[in-house]
Amino acid sequence: EGEPEKSRYRKYHIKSEAKDDYAMLYEVLYRRLKRGLEEETLPDLFLIDGGKGHLETALRAAEDLGVEGVSFRAVAKNEKRQPEKVYLPGRKNPLFLPRYKDVYHFVGRVMSEAHRFAKSFAEKTKTKSQLESFLDNIKGIGKKRKEILLQNFKSLEEIANAPLEKLASLPGFNLKVARTLKTYLQNKI
Repeated sequence: EGEPEKSRYRKYHIKSEAKDDYAMLYEVLYRRLKRGLEEETLPDLFLIDGGKGHLETALRAAEDLGVEGVSFRAVAKNEKRQPEKVYLPGRKNPLFLPRYKDVYHFVGRVMSEAHRFAKSFAEKTKTKSQLESFLDNIKGIGKKRKEILLQNFKSLEEIANAPLEKLASLPGFNLKVARTLKTYLQNKI
């Protein structure tokens, strides 16, 4: 009905070392399509953010898995980052969206929601990565203790402001480790 079904949103960490747009798109689509085939949860349509090359990458991922019955479209934006045209498989020239106002607004809402979701995921991932690398520098905080801290706290500030007794009561922690951690954080933050 034109509303997001957030229970079907998916997040993917890129596993490959490739840092080009097409390789990352292929990896994510391949994984999503494969999962959809296994669980029988493929959508009717994939809207890809990009141009003709992105559409071809998506079609290649679907072909490599033998996916049928799913449509793919690529939405290219203008210099104002607004949806401008849609590329369809087998069609040489794209459709220009401003001519189809209802479709234009719908696609714009979908793209805005996808951008919001991806941005929030990227920010959380970046924050966690920064937290992990910071904790690597603290004497006495190894892999297991780092995992426990990440499970119990969302930021360095939250750890630094936690009572010493709370830190010491965490599994695998003691008063000495908690004091070292707290002192280190108070000197660095």
